Amino acid sequence: MKATGSSKHKYNSNIAYLEKIKGKVNHKLKKFEYFHSQGVAMAEKFEPRIVGFLCNWCSYAGADLAGTSKLKIPASLTPIRVMCSSRVDPVLVETAFLEGADGVLVAGCHPGDCHYDEGNYYARRRFAILKKV
Repeated sequence: MKATGSSKHKYNSNIAYLEKIKGKVNHKLKKFEYFHSQGVAMAEKFEPRIVGFLCNWCSYAGADLAGTSKLKIPASLTPIRVMCSSRVDPVLVETAFLEGADGVLVAGCHPGDCHYDEGNYYARRRFAILKKV
């Protein structure tokens, strides 16, 4: 069965989106490694490197509010804004772990309050399966 032009375009745009996010993860982790390699003694306590994929509407807005309210946010958290938690592909989570992250946070809207109707439910199902792997 031959793919139609519109489905092929959608596939290519999804691949481009994944590559763009993968590049952001790699860039932010490299930046984090650089700053922590500058004069950090080995005797210091362990501080996990966490990559956070934050929903633009709820989670990222909350993180932004915490920053403007001058709450302390650990420097080891690398926030990456996504439009919806359902747009985070499990491959991106695996890539973050492979690139050296100690933990990955995928945060979205409250159940029933997703700006894209059911996006957070899709993400919850997808990552429940990923946790089993």
